[in-house]
Amino acid sequence: MTPIPILLYHRFGRGGDPLSTPTAVFERQLAWLAGRGFRSLRLDEFERRLADGRGGAPRKELLITFDDGYAELASIAAPALRRHGFSGVAFLITGECGTGANHVTWEQARALAAEGVIEFQSHSHSHRRWRPDDDGGRELERDLATSLERLAGELRRPRSDFRHLAWPWGICDENWERIAARLGFRYQHIVQRGAVTRTGGTLRLPRFCLDGASVGAFRGWLTLLSLPGGAKLCNKVFGAIRTHRQGLGYA
Repeated sequence: MTPIPILLYHRFGRGGDPLSTPTAVFERQLAWLAGRGFRSLRLDEFERRLADGRGGAPRKELLITFDDGYAELASIAAPALRRHGFSGVAFLITGECGTGANHVTWEQARALAAEGVIEFQSHSHSHRRWRPDDDGGRELERDLATSLERLAGELRRPRSDFRHLAWPWGICDENWERIAARLGFRYQHIVQRGAVTRTGGTLRLPRFCLDGASVGAFRGWLTLLSLPGGAKLCNKVFGAIRTHRQGLGYA
């Protein structure tokens, strides 16, 4: 399978915030991608790649994702994506949407989804740090189910459209994965340096966090991940590190 990097961002243009990338840097990163022929996948395309890896996929495909649903998603990220011919996927904390100036409103989310520049999926309802023994997973299940209900209701789409879950903090375990899968989250994303390199698997999909990355570092990593050997090497190394620290990884 041709490697598919999944890029992860949180915030933009907020100096001193470790989750933030300077707006000008993000623009230059997108310009570099566009100039080298990268294209962003929509989720249905991405799912087809995972299903069989065929379909004449060019080498330079990726997902551009955003976590939490901060306000800059509408004011900075979406306009930048438009200018450079890309689309993105936002994983929303549904309990935060429309609650204040820091997060997008549901009206904004509906407009971005209707335009097609950003697709929306789940980052849970509360974004809390669950523990493996919490209530046998029932609290986690209620939280994820609430997230699904809010996404479907506010975005006016069937629940079955929301098949992707980005685990809060990138942390999950096998029992949590089973709970999420029962609710319909077939595609589950963690945080790990690497790229998707195999067909069939839909769990622990590695997303490369680029918060605050310089343009030079961005170019270096994307060049490496675009190579079959480079992506597999990253997955092996960083998947092993993640497995050692948290009990699971993508390799």
